[in-house]
Amino acid sequence: INVCSYNRAEHNLVLCCMRDRAVCVYDARAHQAAQKVYLQNRSNSVTWNPMRPMDFAVGNEDSNVYIFDSRRLDKHRGLLRGHVDAVLSVDFSPTGRELVSGGFDKCLRLWELEDWDKGRSRDVYNAKRMQRVWTCVWTADNNFVLCGSDDCNMRLWKAYSNKPLKKLKFSEQRALEYNDKLKERYKHFPEISRIAKQRPVPQPVKKAQRTRHIMYGAKNKKEKRMAAHGTEIEKEQYRKRGILAVEK
Repeated sequence: INVCSYNRAEHNLVLCCMRDRAVCVYDARAHQAAQKVYLQNRSNSVTWNPMRPMDFAVGNEDSNVYIFDSRRLDKHRGLLRGHVDAVLSVDFSPTGRELVSGGFDKCLRLWELEDWDKGRSRDVYNAKRMQRVWTCVWTADNNFVLCGSDDCNMRLWKAYSNKPLKKLKFSEQRALEYNDKLKERYKHFPEISRIAKQRPVPQPVKKAQRTRHIMYGAKNKKEKRMAAHGTEIEKEQYRKRGILAVEK
């Protein structure tokens, strides 16, 4: 067993990651595994959603973060793609609507679970001397994110990079709200969309992202051609990617 996570709402449920690529949901009342799902690669980190007690996140070696419902492990509820190397740590925000993940690619990513299908993280944090991120935690006040990396340093980041920490005056608060409304209104313009999505990342990560974009595009094009020529493709195939088998 690599790592375990205790469910604070459902006190009898314990989540475990194993070396045989399995993720197990244990029930303390039955003294055995209630369900077990095998993924294609080994999982490094698991965490329960504090607001949805049956949902949990898994950080995997295949650079993806999987969102599962513990009542049905035959398919995942969400797939977060953005890291270019193994995901080493994941943690939910206190609201349960966002998630932070740290990986072997020396980056810390923040995700909005409501927009997971966009395939893009909300924010990306990295530093010049920052190394592999082994652990990350979202603070209880929902304002900061902590991470510990391989360079023997612990870093404190703002959960919302554009949110000021000081107490704002009324005029300053109105100005920020006005700017947010403008961004929301004109977010479909190409120039505004490009600026809003732009995040500085290290050059090796950028190169790896371009390669993965080409790979995923070729795979999606192949599936569309197979469907056009009469090959049956399951509608829920996307939600079953990465899953090998499920034991109950």
